Amino acid sequence: MGMFDHVNFKTKCPNCSADVSGFQTKDSKCLMQEVEPWTVRNFYTSCSECNTWIEYTNKNGSPSNNLLLEEALGLLHQLKDVIYEVDYENVQEFLSRAEPKNWLDNYEVTTHPIKSITLTDEEE
Repeated sequence: MGMFDHVNFKTKCPNCSADVSGFQTKDSKCLMQEVEPWTVRNFYTSCSECNTWIEYTNKNGSPSNNLLLEEALGLLHQLKDVIYEVDYENVQEFLSRAEPKNWLDNYEVTTHPIKSITLTDEEE
């Protein structure tokens, strides 16, 4: 069992313009799998160049394609008598990879500096 999932997203740091990657989320199964950013509400990383925390949060409170995914799975469920075998997990995987147009416009980015803590000899 993992503690988060990796987010397939690269961008420039809003603070120093360095390339940043290594985004993570806890909005999915947390199995150390790779997910697309538009499938989660929140994802984050830190910039190693300027020590800034970078966090993207969906302004609508839900992933961009959540409704499309729910509608498609609902339709498949209704058609289950016609379709003999539906692999719902593979259908969900396929739909989550379909990048919605302008998905990033639904996300707000926030940043703040990461404070360093230095331990004194007595604390070590």
